[in-house]
Amino acid sequence: MMKRKINQLIETVATMKDLLEQISAVLVPTDTPVQQHALMTAKEVQHLFGIVHSTYYRWIERGYLKPIILGGKHYYQAKDIYLLLEKRKYRERGGMEQAP
Repeated sequence: MMKRKINQLIETVATMKDLLEQISAVLVPTDTPVQQHALMTAKEVQHLFGIVHSTYYRWIERGYLKPIILGGKHYYQAKDIYLLLEKRKYRERGGMEQAP
């Protein structure tokens, strides 16, 4: 009986380890390369840059952000957003320099 409980505990720990590995594979820290085809939503982009809805659309108008529109929703390749995040520079009042 004790051996069976120990085996169940070992299986539970192994399952938890597998789940943690899967979760950590999904979470992408900013200092590591991003998967080439990972997509980000408009809300994720706004949160990452710390901007509000109106600023988000202003950045689209000015060409800072170029969304992929699928079913009326905006998506971005994560690698492009992280590159933009690294390259952006602030003016005196905040914002970004014009993209080349």
